Amino acid sequence: PQPAAGGWQSFHDDVERTLTATEGVRGVAFATAGPVSDEATGILEVTTTTEKTRRLLPAIEVSPTYFDVFGIRVERGRAFTSTDADCSAICPAIVSREAARELWKGENPIDRRLTIDATHVLTVVGVAGDATSKIAEPIQALMVYTPWRPNARLYQAFLRVGDSRGGVVQRVASVVNERFAGAVAAPITVEENFRLWTMIQQG
Repeated sequence: PQPAAGGWQSFHDDVERTLTATEGVRGVAFATAGPVSDEATGILEVTTTTEKTRRLLPAIEVSPTYFDVFGIRVERGRAFTSTDADCSAICPAIVSREAARELWKGENPIDRRLTIDATHVLTVVGVAGDATSKIAEPIQALMVYTPWRPNARLYQAFLRVGDSRGGVVQRVASVVNERFAGAVAAPITVEENFRLWTMIQQG
């Protein structure tokens, strides 16, 4: 699709309304990537402001409902809110438990700052559980989450469903194809994605 004159916000709102009304869908979130083994995961080079530790960390831009949709608990601090998308020079960030451990060695990470460059800084507002799985490598536990910018770009939609075997995947595909002209929807469950990723890794 092409963005409206004011940006992508109205499109994301339309997608959320459409999918939320679909039988079997329990939650909708948007992000640049899923939490584990997603090729769209970005990389941020950050520097801790006090220890001056520099690291390259996986990073995902997420909407406020992302953690609920994926069942990732925010263990300390707070989750993102809709107002966080308006940040500019100083933005909130949520780090995974493993990222907090590596960066601050067990000390309280809340309100710690991560410098990206001379004009962009992240302030840690929360710590989320590690989004690992039995087939994911331990390094997947490292993650920095930043707020999405719904007007700036097109984001992937992620759904939490009651039972993926109950026909909801097919209903979602049908609804998207009917609602959005020219769209071709091919939903894939997290389990299917993990199986595919494992097969690729095993050659």
